[in-house]
Amino acid sequence: MLQGQLTNAFSKSSSLVTLDLSHNQFNGTIPYWTDKLSQLNYLILTNNSFEGEEETIDVSWKNMSYTTYKGVTLTLIYGIDLSCNNLMGKIPPQIGNLTKIVTLNLSHNRLTGFIPKTFSNLKKIQSLDLSYNNLNGNIPPELVELNSLSAFNVAHNNLSGKTLGQTEKFITLGESSYEGNYFLCG
Repeated sequence: MLQGQLTNAFSKSSSLVTLDLSHNQFNGTIPYWTDKLSQLNYLILTNNSFEGEEETIDVSWKNMSYTTYKGVTLTLIYGIDLSCNNLMGKIPPQIGNLTKIVTLNLSHNRLTGFIPKTFSNLKKIQSLDLSYNNLNGNIPPELVELNSLSAFNVAHNNLSGKTLGQTEKFITLGESSYEGNYFLCG
């Protein structure tokens, strides 16, 4: 039941591998001090009240934020859970440069725009949850290249076009992965 804004409490904890601050009442933006956590593999901030524009989100790793990220592959992060917050705006395509990421959960926010085609670069991803947002457009067909993906959920968005359900891997996911998108077919 921790509440308020996150301060610099963990900024000198460079040996942290997993930081789970989920199910609290933190608010404001996600702090910049995460770039000082050089061993951090999993950052779990689900079920808080973080807010802000996703395209200008105050998250950075290795001194680079998503909006100014220029090219070095971010290799230390393996899982990000920012679900159940108040994040708004478009998903930064630079998230597709997190090539070692295994799990990404951005569900239950107010994200808009398209699913970035750069997500096809997430070759090691096993779980991708973008459900309960306001995403629109097509599901990028390039996502069929994600051979490790075993959990995929885009339910309750405003997506249109074809599902990925006709391809061998995605046919086993079931309708619940797509429900609530009235203009999806397949």
